[in-house]
Amino acid sequence: MHWQRLVISAALVGICLTWAQATEPQQTRSRELQVRPVSPDTFVMKATAAWLAERGFSQLASTKAINNDLRKFIQQVATNDRKLSKDLRTIAETKHIPIAKDLDQNHMELEKRLASLSGSSFEREYVDTQLRDSQAMVTLYESYSQNGTDADLKALAAQDLPTLKHRLSLIQELASKGVHTH
Repeated sequence: MHWQRLVISAALVGICLTWAQATEPQQTRSRELQVRPVSPDTFVMKATAAWLAERGFSQLASTKAINNDLRKFIQQVATNDRKLSKDLRTIAETKHIPIAKDLDQNHMELEKRLASLSGSSFEREYVDTQLRDSQAMVTLYESYSQNGTDADLKALAAQDLPTLKHRLSLIQELASKGVHTH
């Protein structure tokens, strides 16, 4: 009986060690991705492309949204976005970092889709888009604030992050109230 417990204990220890060794490379790769430096050009291009898309989406939403809470969200986002994107563009221009001048293909298609919708269909698609894009912006700004290579942009990302997180929480709240995803 004592030998059986000893064998079972040894087997369990072996399984745990094997599992730990098998997951360690995966955890190491995850940590490497987290500390991988993000170039200023990549950060600025992605962020300015997102702000450009957001401006177009907000203009559409300001004329198509029916829900009062959503309309308030759109107004607040538009005000915040102008300031955030202006601050980013100012630093980029000072440092001669290229900015996005046009929508990427994905955002062009989203804008066309939003333009073709109305009423609750528009609102659902707009909220879906805002949820995805807001989460992507939070992720981008978090990453740069932690791993960015330009001190000014890194400070800006850290400064803007609370506003972006608040925006994400607002759109999540709207989604939970019924102006929600499919």
